[in-house]
Amino acid sequence: MLGKYYHGGGFVLSNVQVPDMNVYLGYRQGEQAVRMFPFYTDKRIGIGAENYHRELKFEDSAWREKNVDQFSPEEIHRRTDWCSETWSAGILSFTFYTPFEYIKPLEEMDFDENRRYTAPLIIAALEVDNSESHLPATALFGVQGMRRMLSEATGRVISGVAGGTECGFACATDDDVQELLCWDIIETGFHEGKNHLLGNEGGLAFTVPAGKKKSYTLVLGTYQGGIITSNILAKLYYTNFFSGLEDVLEYGIEAHESFIQTALERNRVLNNSRLNSSRRFLLAHATRGYLANTELLVDNKGNPIFVVNEGEYQMMNTLDLIVDQTFWELLYTPWTIKNELNFFKDNYYYHDSVKTSEGIRPGGVSFSHDQGVANMFSPMHTSVYEISDQNHTFSFMTYEELLNWILTAALYVFVTKDTEWLKENKSLVEDVFVSLKNRDNDQDGIMDSDSYKCRDGSEISTYDSLDQSLSQARNNLYLAVKGWAAWLCIGKLFSSLKMSETARKAETKAEQAAATIVDNFNSEEGFIPAIFENCKQSKIIPAIEGLIYPYIIGDYDAVSEEGRFSELIRVLKTHITNVLVPAICIDEQSGGWKLSSTSENTWMSKIFLNQYVCEKILGIMPAEDDNWDAVHESWQREACSTTGATDQVSSRTGEPIGSRLYPRLVTALLWLEYDR
Repeated sequence: MLGKYYHGGGFVLSNVQVPDMNVYLGYRQGEQAVRMFPFYTDKRIGIGAENYHRELKFEDSAWREKNVDQFSPEEIHRRTDWCSETWSAGILSFTFYTPFEYIKPLEEMDFDENRRYTAPLIIAALEVDNSESHLPATALFGVQGMRRMLSEATGRVISGVAGGTECGFACATDDDVQELLCWDIIETGFHEGKNHLLGNEGGLAFTVPAGKKKSYTLVLGTYQGGIITSNILAKLYYTNFFSGLEDVLEYGIEAHESFIQTALERNRVLNNSRLNSSRRFLLAHATRGYLANTELLVDNKGNPIFVVNEGEYQMMNTLDLIVDQTFWELLYTPWTIKNELNFFKDNYYYHDSVKTSEGIRPGGVSFSHDQGVANMFSPMHTSVYEISDQNHTFSFMTYEELLNWILTAALYVFVTKDTEWLKENKSLVEDVFVSLKNRDNDQDGIMDSDSYKCRDGSEISTYDSLDQSLSQARNNLYLAVKGWAAWLCIGKLFSSLKMSETARKAETKAEQAAATIVDNFNSEEGFIPAIFENCKQSKIIPAIEGLIYPYIIGDYDAVSEEGRFSELIRVLKTHITNVLVPAICIDEQSGGWKLSSTSENTWMSKIFLNQYVCEKILGIMPAEDDNWDAVHESWQREACSTTGATDQVSSRTGEPIGSRLYPRLVTALLWLEYDR
C-alpha cells in the first residue's frame, strides 16, 4: 500500500510490482498548515474537471503552496514488527496489521473458519492524538484510483471508497467520518472542495475535537470474482465464502479485533526472541514478501491449488523456490506442501534422456522448473522458463528440480509424519531414485550427465544468474552436496516404506558422493573448488547448503563431525571457515556475504539459509566484530528501498540486481523457529 517516500503506492492485484498511485495520509489542526506524509507526488491520473470544460482548472496550486507541507523523512518514525507496520509523525500514526498463523487443512475447516483464514484484507488503525490542542483536527486517508463511495451500497453500515468492485477501504459509519470522492482529495478534505462522483481520488476524513485522542479502524480489501487463470481454469478460493468486496470489508470490520490480536501475538514472539534487531527486521520484511506472493485457487472441479508467485518474475510455483519456502510452510500451512507436490506429480513432470560420453542414454522422471506465469498455467509437463540450446539463464534445471521434489517430499513426510502420502507415492519415489542414478554416469555419486532436453546446451542450477561457479549443474560442488543430501533423504523414505535393500543402495550413493566431494578438497589451500572440471577455482558459500536437509529430518548423525560422514563434514567446515573471509566470500567494500568469490551477485535468501547451517549445524558463530547482519539489513532498508524484499543484490552496494519483491527470503524463519 505504501511505497517509498515521494513515490506513491496503492492497491495491486495478482502482481507484486509496487504501484505508483498517490496515497494521501495527513492532518490539519484548525486553520494551521496541512501536514502530509510524503507518499504522493503531483501525478494526476485519468481526466479532471478541466476535461469537461476548459475554464475549469485545478486551482489548488497556490493554496497548496501556502497551506500544505509534507513531513520530511527525518520527522517520520517507522516501526516494523513481524505482523505490523506503523508510520507516525506529528499527532498522527497509521498502522497496518498483516497477521498470519497456523492454518489447518482446508477440508477440516467450517464456513466461518474458511472466511477467517482466506479473507483478502488488511486491517489498519489510524490514530489522532489531538489531546494537547485547543483546535479541532481533521485527518485524511485517501488513494488515487477510487471511483465510488461505499455507504450507499451497504445501507450506510460502512463508509469508504472503492476502485470498481476489486479493491477499496472502509470503516464503520460514524458521525465524525466523511467519505470523499473528488478530483483533488487534499483540497476537498481540508479546504473548500466538494465531492463529485466523477472524481478519481477517494478517501475518508476524520474529525477529532480539541483535547481528544481518537483511533479509527480501517479495512483494506480486495475481491476478484470469476475465473482468473488460463489453461487450467481456476478462481480464487475465497470467492466460495465471500460474495463481493463489500462483504469482505464488512467482515473485516466485524472481526478486526481478532485479526489485530493475532498480529500482536506474533509480534511478541519475534520481539521476545534472541534474534538481534537486524535479524528481526529481515524476518519481518521477508514475511511480507512471501505472503504477498501467495494465492489460493480452486479449479472447476473444486480442487484447491496453492500458488506462490515468484516476485517480479511472476512465475508460478517455481520448484527451486518451493524447496526453500517449505521451511515456512511446514510450520504454518503444511497442507500446502502436499498440494504443491501433488500438483507437480499430476501436471508438471516429464521423462527425458541424458547425454553421456557414450551417447544418449535413458534418463527418467523429473519436474518442470515452474507451472506458468502471471496466472497463466503453462501447458502440462512444461515450464515457461526452460528452453533448449542454452548454457546459462533459461536452460533446463532437470537435475536440481529432481532433487528439489524429493527433498521437499522428505521434509514434508518426516516433519508432518504423513506416511500415508508416502505410501500413495511409493512408485514415484522409486522412479525418482532411478532417475537420480541415471544422471550419475560414472558412478561417483554426483551428476555428470545433462538432460537431452538441453540439446546443444547444458543444465544449470537455481543460481542461474551467477557465474559458472554456481550456475553450471554438472560436476558442481553445490549440487554435489545437495545430491548427497537427496540420497540420504530418499534412503530414509525407502526405510519408512520398509524397503531396506533399496534404502541401503541410496546410502551407498551418498557414500560415493561424499567420497567424491572429499577427493576434490584442496588440502593446501583449504577449500573445495566450485566446479570439479576445467580447473575452476571459484570458492562458494553454498557448498554447505545441502546439510540442512538431513538435519531438519532428524538425521543428525549424517551432519556430525563424529558421525558416519565425519570426513565430509570436517572438510566442509574447513572450507566454509576459509572462504568466509574478506576478499573471498566476504565483500571487502561492504562487509556482507557474497555467495561466490567470483561474482558480486549475492542472494539474501541463500545467505540466511547458509548462515543457519554455519551456526546451528557446523557451530561456526560470527566474531564479535562481524557486522554481517547489520550490513544485510542496510541492503534491504536502504539500497532496495524502492523494490521491497529483494533477493539478488550487489555484494558491494546492496543495490538490487534481480528477484525483487521475492518470496524466498522467508528462509530467515530458520533463525527463529528452527532454533534447536
